Amino acid sequence: MTLAEVPPITYGVDHGAWRSFLLPGWAQFYQRRTVAGIGYLTVQAGVIGTSIYLNNLSSYYKKRQNEAFSINVKQDYKKRYDKTVMLRNISVGICAAWYVLNIVDAFTSQRGRLYYTTSYRDTRFSVAPTIMPDLEAPRLGLACTINF
Repeated sequence: MTLAEVPPITYGVDHGAWRSFLLPGWAQFYQRRTVAGIGYLTVQAGVIGTSIYLNNLSSYYKKRQNEAFSINVKQDYKKRYDKTVMLRNISVGICAAWYVLNIVDAFTSQRGRLYYTTSYRDTRFSVAPTIMPDLEAPRLGLACTINF
């Protein structure tokens, strides 16, 4: 068997990974990993709730800033508004990163690991991510192994 006959790396689209696009954690439930599914779902819901709360709080501070008469009070509400807007933006970024992590986990954990290994008769082919130590800086790479 030659290397050209080895099939490409495939991930778990056929095993329900598309479900995580619709609802975070659904693919993990489908793959019978309920703890991971509950974790992804609850964290995503919590981060979305935090983003909505911080958005409402920033709107409240902006409204109070416009209604205030004193310059000191306006400045205080302006500082509070800026801080909640920053926290809201961080929360939205965490929400997006968690959603992407959920989808990546659903696609790559079909086999329970991040690397690909398959056997054909007496031949074993593996691909795994590696970190190669170097004097200046570590380098990332892929290690390919073919055993005959």
